[in-house]
Amino acid sequence: MDLPIIRHYLGPFLSRADLINCVRVCQQWHASFLPFLWRRCDITADWTPEGPAASPSLDVLIRNARFIRELQLQTTNGISDFLERCVSLRVLIVHGKQPASAGDALWTELSALVRRNPSLEWIVFGLYLENSPSAKFLEALVQSCPRLRCYESSQCRYDDPAQMDALMKIITSVEQIVSKFEHFVNVPFNTPDVLPNIRQLILKDARGFCTMTQLDLVCRCPNLEDLKWCVGRDAIFPIQEFCERIAKACPKLRSFHTDSFGLQGPNDLMKILDALPPLETLLLYGMVINRNIYTALRRHFATLQTLDIIDCFYVKSWMAQDILESCPNLVKLAISKLLLRDIVQGKDWVTHKLEDFSVHIIADSDSVADQWITFGQISKLTQLRRLRISTSSWSNRVGNFRFRLESGVDQLKTLIKLRELGLGGHAQEMSPEDDLSRRLRSFKIDLKVDEEGEEPTCYSYMEDDDDDDDDEEDEEEDYYDYDDDDLEEEGGYVGDIQDGEDVVLTESQPFQDFDQGDQVVVDASLSETIIQGQYNASIGVTEDSLDHSQERRKVEHQ
Repeated sequence: MDLPIIRHYLGPFLSRADLINCVRVCQQWHASFLPFLWRRCDITADWTPEGPAASPSLDVLIRNARFIRELQLQTTNGISDFLERCVSLRVLIVHGKQPASAGDALWTELSALVRRNPSLEWIVFGLYLENSPSAKFLEALVQSCPRLRCYESSQCRYDDPAQMDALMKIITSVEQIVSKFEHFVNVPFNTPDVLPNIRQLILKDARGFCTMTQLDLVCRCPNLEDLKWCVGRDAIFPIQEFCERIAKACPKLRSFHTDSFGLQGPNDLMKILDALPPLETLLLYGMVINRNIYTALRRHFATLQTLDIIDCFYVKSWMAQDILESCPNLVKLAISKLLLRDIVQGKDWVTHKLEDFSVHIIADSDSVADQWITFGQISKLTQLRRLRISTSSWSNRVGNFRFRLESGVDQLKTLIKLRELGLGGHAQEMSPEDDLSRRLRSFKIDLKVDEEGEEPTCYSYMEDDDDDDDDEEDEEEDYYDYDDDDLEEEGGYVGDIQDGEDVVLTESQPFQDFDQGDQVVVDASLSETIIQGQYNASIGVTEDSLDHSQERRKVEHQ
């Protein structure tokens, strides 16, 4: 059957390549699938009406503007006619250097755009602290977009009282507020007494916005469910006031995300965890997890569904094993350290709902039986869709956690829902028709470091019955380069670095194993330079901002 209603149902599930093929079939299919093909449109920074980057052309943009639901602008030069025909937007994203320096003309044009799009639900800005939404634009949002649910602003500057008045009107009506790395300069904060609509609040390093005023804002959201609050390097987290007010002010809070900046005492995090209502999601960055803090964390085990402490310090292997034995509702877990002996000596895991599991397994013995038991535990997590296992050993005398048949890796054939597999940091996308057992039989991981020791790369090669002459060609085809996201996520060891330079991460020694004051020694097999000296390891953990820039970890000489 070839009915329009069926094509309309299938459209949202098709990839862009599939949609392009569909619109070429016939006129009826063209009419059905073209709106899905143009649902999202990105105007890149190098786009010009006549230039070589003009793909799609201005005429094509104008012709299909009515279909666009999500528009991302990195430039507004030469697209006024196109913007006038955009009347069905749900999402508007504006970021990049050109909008940041465009001045008042940008906001005049965008004010007219939002007035033509009363169906706007989500708006995002990232402007490098050089520009900020004008008061007239914010007023246009308030007056013209009654469906607005999320206002997200990154690296904007607010220095006009009229701006703040309009911003507060937006805050009273939306469900999600996101503010990252922004400057508030000599402006009043006339926060309404209650903000009943806000469900998600993200405040990250708000300069000029004192932490007590931020806490007042948080505590005026009685229906708040998701809070991400990072006060910044130069601020102090108001521990006592937060602990006294948060449970009563936000009884529906289920998700909490913070970092170590602003926390002064070793047990500040323990007090926060004790004060919070039972959580379903907890993400912590750069924290020290001692026994007192872990005891407070256990209060939330019965309800936790997502736990990410992979970038925390002093997370012990027994803690990881205890989490796997005690959190039956976990759906996502990211943790930094798990010893084979703790898996072997521990109880069976109860985390049978896990769909996303990232772990660093340390082979503290070369026992094949221990590795077999470990693969057996993982094989019981049959709901897994994403599995990432990085490995190392205590020393060169002990073998790594081996992904081999004799070690029991073939037990993972029970993971029939798996769609992404990462072994030793090498990610392998899985399609539904893949024979996981066959893939695991032939999957090997090796590690390369280039001559300069600067950028780690990882490659895999598949066993086959062909001649050895084809080996080099096969390796070239399967070659995989790490990107910054992989490096941030996996951790690794410290490479050839000078004071204050970026850390080069590879796969052997997890970065989390280095604590302040530790002596850093680089394995000579990975780099010709061996560094010995006292270093303070500090991690600047951030999320990608709108321009996809990411802070790198730094090592500063003590």
